[in-house]
Amino acid sequence: MIEEPIDEPIGEHAGDPVFSHDRYQVIDEIGRGGMGLVYRCRDLKLDKDVAVKVVAWSFNDDDAARFHMEARLLAQLSHPNILTVLDFGYSDDGTLFLVTDMVSGRSLDRLIADNGAFEPPDAVPICVQILEGIAHAHAGGILHRDIKPSNIMLVERDNNPPLAIILDFGLGKLMAEDQRLTRTGAMLGSPPYMSPEQASGKSVDERSDIYSMGCLIFEVLTGRKPFEGQNVHATMLMQVQKAPPTLGEIALDRQFAPELETIVARCLAKNPDDRFQTALDLRGALLEYVEAERARSSSLVSGVHAISGVYKRINISPRASRTIFVVSLIAVGLIAFGVMQTAGNLKGTRADRPEEPDLSDFSEQAIMKSDEARALPPVIEHKPEQNSESEMWQSPSGKNCSDAEYLEFVSTEKPEDLKITGEGVTDAALVGIGKSEAAAAISGLKIVGTGLSDDALAAVSRLSSLEELVIEGAKNISDRGIEHLVDCPRLSALELRGLAVTDDCLESLGKRAGLQSLSLLDCKDLKGKGLRKLDRLNILNTLSLRGSGIVSRNIREVAVIPNLMTLDISDLDIRDDDLAALNQMRLVHLNLAGNQHLTDQGLYSLYPMTSLVTLVVSDCKGISDEAVKTFCSRLTRTKIIRYAQ
Repeated sequence: MIEEPIDEPIGEHAGDPVFSHDRYQVIDEIGRGGMGLVYRCRDLKLDKDVAVKVVAWSFNDDDAARFHMEARLLAQLSHPNILTVLDFGYSDDGTLFLVTDMVSGRSLDRLIADNGAFEPPDAVPICVQILEGIAHAHAGGILHRDIKPSNIMLVERDNNPPLAIILDFGLGKLMAEDQRLTRTGAMLGSPPYMSPEQASGKSVDERSDIYSMGCLIFEVLTGRKPFEGQNVHATMLMQVQKAPPTLGEIALDRQFAPELETIVARCLAKNPDDRFQTALDLRGALLEYVEAERARSSSLVSGVHAISGVYKRINISPRASRTIFVVSLIAVGLIAFGVMQTAGNLKGTRADRPEEPDLSDFSEQAIMKSDEARALPPVIEHKPEQNSESEMWQSPSGKNCSDAEYLEFVSTEKPEDLKITGEGVTDAALVGIGKSEAAAAISGLKIVGTGLSDDALAAVSRLSSLEELVIEGAKNISDRGIEHLVDCPRLSALELRGLAVTDDCLESLGKRAGLQSLSLLDCKDLKGKGLRKLDRLNILNTLSLRGSGIVSRNIREVAVIPNLMTLDISDLDIRDDDLAALNQMRLVHLNLAGNQHLTDQGLYSLYPMTSLVTLVVSDCKGISDEAVKTFCSRLTRTKIIRYAQ
């Protein structure tokens, strides 16, 4: 949970439930709120500190059954930006309780109170992370119902931006069937962040959380809530009846971009139909705003160069936030926008920008010609240029290390980001690593050019903290090995490069619901028949099929993936008609580089893709310069990247 008090000061209250359980030993009380008390406890079974939230009132049998059903759903949420539910049940005296991870950080409302409003470059990446978590929960049919700054914890990490964690996900539903009052008379939800329909006691859906998120964004950017009446009733009435103020009307000393004003106003629309309809829609709008800011400041940085510069500068490691921050945000230019912060200061100053390229050759239509930007935007590009890979991945020194050397290295160094390479390592190394106590520290794993077999991936799937996996040139790994990865509990980013996998692996990958980024590079036996099986990946936002054996007609199946934002289908053999089948997707970034058979007609077929911010057409010799200029005049916010040929 959290390491600072919540909602009310800690103290003794008459009638407080006394928590007692044979597995959880109370250390101290760390907070209290409208739904109960929170204790720091020692989990005697797992030998670690946890947070135990104890419900402050009694339940009948039906309520208790519903609590258990909903808590079971919450326990299935596995996302870096959602506080993990570990356990739930009855205490020794019959009180209901919920157990979560113990997280040390500062709540967003405390940071606003202490430091004032955030600058947009500091606020946007935090909001995007929150929306990633909300989207994951919504995909599982769970609403938050009480999104507000005090329910967002920011956790500092060495040399990385803070990780945003959503607290109390779905607890409102656990406490009451309707949206009006709990049994104690306490209001369910917080009036300053309630949607009009919630304040009116009407039914709610995902768009109610969008409204609350709009209130949160408003407060983060201005330091004030959009609606604050003299009392609870007055505030709720304002939510239902009063038009929201603009950001500029509240923060008179600041200027806000029109796009940002529009985003917040749309979130705060009284009619749910007028709001963003999904969390991913709102997330996409924020990223498009970033792109607009980048264009205004003329800070466009070419892909590979920008990625390697930032990786080297902030020394990002592949942990919980890499998929969200590096893949989703770097890909759209937040680096140039200056959102990366220095370590040790959540609110801190913006990091220095990388050296900006000469933009004097840019046309008004934003056509970019550069030999450096070949792979923009990358899907999972760990390896920076130069010699900075050692900053990312850790492995024993020397070549062809033995199993014993890897086991000793993991045991002593406890690496978060482990690289295994060389023919000297066998499956036994990964089996041994998986059984070691140090395995829990591994959140990133890279396997390069080894003789490891499918059985090794069975051991990988048991790494409980693994979130990112890269397998490159492992000749003995097949579809059967990929099937094991379905059971990897936290895996959210996967890259397979140069493997002998076939279309059969798509069936397995479609079952890995937590995937946010998937890269299948240079897999020549992959023809793409079955790509539609990825339609179950509701939070997959980034897909690369670069250089694989995809047959052109099969690329049409990508269109069914619901929330894809970045698609790299470069170095294939895509034809115009098959590309046209994708034009109803809401892509933000599309890489078509190296597709020699695409023509002007294929480019024009993308006119309906109005969400597009970046389009790469390098080495597409059938697309003329005139067609590029015509396209840019039609879709004015789309940046076409076309390198010298």
